[in-house]
Amino acid sequence: MKSKNRMRYVRYYSDVYHQGDCRYSAYRFKNPNDWLMVPRVDALINGCRICKYCGSINYYVKRDRKKLISPLYSEMQFRVIGDAFYIKSEYDCWKIVVNNDIEKLIMFRAESVPKDYSFSCPDKLKYQSWLPAGYAGGIEKFMNYIIKFDIGRKKYMSRKAG
Repeated sequence: MKSKNRMRYVRYYSDVYHQGDCRYSAYRFKNPNDWLMVPRVDALINGCRICKYCGSINYYVKRDRKKLISPLYSEMQFRVIGDAFYIKSEYDCWKIVVNNDIEKLIMFRAESVPKDYSFSCPDKLKYQSWLPAGYAGGIEKFMNYIIKFDIGRKKYMSRKAG
């Protein structure tokens, strides 16, 4: 049996599918007979594409907003610009984007960050793919990765200075 998180919602006579917690798929409760619940693979085979909202970074930011205000991330700065979520940690700038082919998030790390960088235009920095972090279904996994990365970087910098 398919798990619910792998299922997508498609409205009859539509070529758009939605994730279960997409704000637009909430209409399925109003008119349940107008909606089908299908596996993502079937939706793709039948020519459907992901909805513009649940295929965007804003969907993930809104879904994870309560986690983002955790004291654990209080030292970080966040910004959404276009289709990217930018994070400024103690040592680096990071960029998270959605890969709609696999419905996962991918993270990139800035190649170099000026020492007194104000985080005013993170979209102007050059980023490189950061594969050690892998892919994620939510922003929180990457946030925890960044914290661990900064801890390791801090240890390295203290050894280098000492």
